[in-house]
Amino acid sequence: MTPLRCLILGWSCCILSLMTLQFILPAKVHLVGYCMVFLATQYSGVPFRFNHHALGELSAALVMNILLPYFSAVLASRIIYETPPFPRNFYFFMPRLAMLVVPAAFVKFALFLVLNLADRRSDWLAGKITLPVILGDKNTARLHALTMILAYFSSVVIYFLRSSSDPIDIWKL
Repeated sequence: MTPLRCLILGWSCCILSLMTLQFILPAKVHLVGYCMVFLATQYSGVPFRFNHHALGELSAALVMNILLPYFSAVLASRIIYETPPFPRNFYFFMPRLAMLVVPAAFVKFALFLVLNLADRRSDWLAGKITLPVILGDKNTARLHALTMILAYFSSVVIYFLRSSSDPIDIWKL
């Protein structure tokens, strides 16, 4: 498949996603959906190319492990029908969901560090700036260890933050 065909197919899927988001899905998920589409297209797309500017690891973990599960949970929950549109009086912190997604996001970030570490030299030669290119082997290994520690630590923090099985309205804090 040619690069031009891939580009056309990618942007066509993006437009279809935006149309589905705008015209079919409830307004409650629009903002999160637009953020996901933006971050997903800019992972390797122009103009931002996050994966070429040391933000690929973070944007991928954010989309796949935070925003997408949150989008799905809000879409499938009663929150859509019981509260006004985002962000006023919006339930943002759901302890059960946070327990599933936050530690996994740290693990995903650590995974991307390791995957990019394997390509550090070829990325550097190609002018692709990833965190391992910037940090080097030793500091990337340290950041990997820190994110794995944060994955476990975050689950403990979330456990103690939960007050009940109900969502916490952050606008009332």
